[in-house]
Amino acid sequence: MGEWDDKRPTSLSDDIGGPACGLIVSLIICIFSAIVGVVGFLLIRIDILNSMLISTMPVLLLSKQGWDWRVYLGMYIATAVITYLLEYKFVVVRVICSIFGCFIVVFFCYDFRIHDSRNVQLITMGIGLAISIFLNIKFWKEIV
Repeated sequence: MGEWDDKRPTSLSDDIGGPACGLIVSLIICIFSAIVGVVGFLLIRIDILNSMLISTMPVLLLSKQGWDWRVYLGMYIATAVITYLLEYKFVVVRVICSIFGCFIVVFFCYDFRIHDSRNVQLITMGIGLAISIFLNIKFWKEIV
């Protein structure tokens, strides 16, 4: 065996493949972690989630008007901010927003299971409603 037998030819793709794969995997993990963090934050701060859920309703109700996306985004942000501020100003609005938030969760649970049987839809809606009620009661007990 000579000194040239141990060397094998390498290419640029062999040198870059490992770091590129590591970069892609780390980006996927980073994106997944960010999504889990945002969802966890919204579940802890159910008041912000209620405001965001309530602000989807005007956008959904007016989505067939054909307006520009900026109008819908402005409507969404304005409704979310106004709802959030009113939740902390008035206790009655806080209760109403919690009730509307629960009903909107039920609506989205129904829409998520629209092609399933009626029993599956009702079970999904009941689970979503129970979780939403539990999170609202837990949050408002801690804040008051």
